[in-house]
Amino acid sequence: MKVSAFISYHLKHSRKTHVEIAKEVGLSSSNTLSMIKNGTMKIPLDRVPALADSLGISAQSLFVRCLQEYDPGLWEAIQLCLPGAFLSDEDLEMMLRIKGKLALLKRPRRWPVS
Repeated sequence: MKVSAFISYHLKHSRKTHVEIAKEVGLSSSNTLSMIKNGTMKIPLDRVPALADSLGISAQSLFVRCLQEYDPGLWEAIQLCLPGAFLSDEDLEMMLRIKGKLALLKRPRRWPVS
């Protein structure tokens, strides 16, 4: 899914107006947001965290989507130089679950006193 379609989908399902979101994100106007939604303008990468927060989505997921679409060569270089730096939300969730289970295994067992 293209970044513009992804943003369009989340804007449609947001309870906020375009004006509110643009203000929260620090965009000059809601027209800028419309241009991003229509794909005539790219999301400024420094605005990705604020936009993701305003839309209630993962900033990492949006950032990765932007890099993959806007500058695939840079995305490839980041992956080569920083392997594992960007995990999908699903991978991160799975790692946290495993970490939680490992913590349970490392706890000292308390045997019942009879």
